Amino acid sequence: AGGPYREVLEGICEEMHSGALSLLVLTPNHSQPNAMDRGKRMLNSAARSLSSLRQFELLGGLLGLCLRAECPLPFDLSGYFWKQLVGEIPSLSDLARVDQFSAQHIKHIRDNSYPSAPDMSPEVFDAVYDSISFVFP
Repeated sequence: AGGPYREVLEGICEEMHSGALSLLVLTPNHSQPNAMDRGKRMLNSAARSLSSLRQFELLGGLLGLCLRAECPLPFDLSGYFWKQLVGEIPSLSDLARVDQFSAQHIKHIRDNSYPSAPDMSPEVFDAVYDSISFVFP
């Protein structure tokens, strides 16, 4: 019903979701039963090559084209991605929608309520978590 222009755009979108390109990956929740956003995709933070960066530029251009032309496409991207795209700061509950395991760990650390070490002193906290960094796209 959309004609050849729409068909080409849908084909590009389908290829981006197929795994043929390394730009989009399933959220970590994809393997968690009963998790939210299980089938959603997010940007692949490991895709850092010059070729990948160019492909990300193409993805951004495609998103812009679709928005400007009012031509919605089936980008099955997580809400975490869309929030960042529009400049909103994702919350811990947004993170839980894509990676409930990491969100749970961050909550325990933030609340100082880790089950194996409740009420951890600042010194012990530094000793345990000093070498750990959280990076999420």
